[in-house]
Amino acid sequence: MLTNNSLSRDGLIINQSKLKAIPYGKYTSDYNGCGWIATYNAMKMLGEKVDEQEIIEYLNKYNILDGKLGTNSFGIKKYFEEQNVEFKSVFLSKRLQTKKNAVGILLYTDGKSAHYVAFQRENSKFHFYNDVYGWKMMLGH
Repeated sequence: MLTNNSLSRDGLIINQSKLKAIPYGKYTSDYNGCGWIATYNAMKMLGEKVDEQEIIEYLNKYNILDGKLGTNSFGIKKYFEEQNVEFKSVFLSKRLQTKKNAVGILLYTDGKSAHYVAFQRENSKFHFYNDVYGWKMMLGH
């Protein structure tokens, strides 16, 4: 299902726009798949076994309006819990404060739409996956 033009060299999904052939709810993953993509990427970064179809099937139960508005964050939390992977929900204000070398999922909005991205902190740098399609973005100093 996943194609080379949607993946980074290390197998993380970085180009959601290339996932038009993967259904998610009544829509396709290029439109609303960021929740399952962030879940897939976070699990992979944690060294867990990942199967995109299994994640999609599980999170389809938590689509909002048959996927029109993506994935409910409660479903993502439940998925991690059922996989026995520690998951902590936090609300962020001005700064992204996480443990050194942490892996996580960030939900943000630009005022018009919301988007999930997976991230990994390595020392003082944050790597974001599937934020700017086709890029692995890094912030920090």
